[in-house]
Amino acid sequence: MNRRAFFVAVAVMSVLAPWCVVLAHTLPATATVPNWSLAWVGLDCGEALAAGLTALLILRRDPRSALTSTVGGALLLADAWFDVTTSIGGDYVQAVVMAVLLEIPLATLAFWYASSVLLRPEPEFRSDWTRRHESQPNPPALRPLDRTEWSQSRH
Repeated sequence: MNRRAFFVAVAVMSVLAPWCVVLAHTLPATATVPNWSLAWVGLDCGEALAAGLTALLILRRDPRSALTSTVGGALLLADAWFDVTTSIGGDYVQAVVMAVLLEIPLATLAFWYASSVLLRPEPEFRSDWTRRHESQPNPPALRPLDRTEWSQSRH
């Protein structure tokens, strides 16, 4: 087990959990947002970028597609959450329908794909990039973990 990463994750959770309680009691019920459209366009662009990178990495048979797929799924859930919680009237109904029929199912598929890649036996998902660099004495840092490294990182 990577102790440092474990302690960082616990520290972040320990800070954010109470912070959520503070925000719940101190944030105003409504707010005027000066860059509302920029925020939404940025979120949707992030979703598109994650999907595009996932597709590219799938074409390259690169297991790092699990990372971009996970990011895309998380962004889709954030989009659904903010659509539903910031909408009123007819927009609220549309936001719920979009969340239930589109964003949540797509996020679920993205997470399913990522988990299927992570659980796949390593030799079946070798990327061209990995094959080109595995013979180098000092391969680039951003590379898929081999089976030994993967099992060591999980314990």
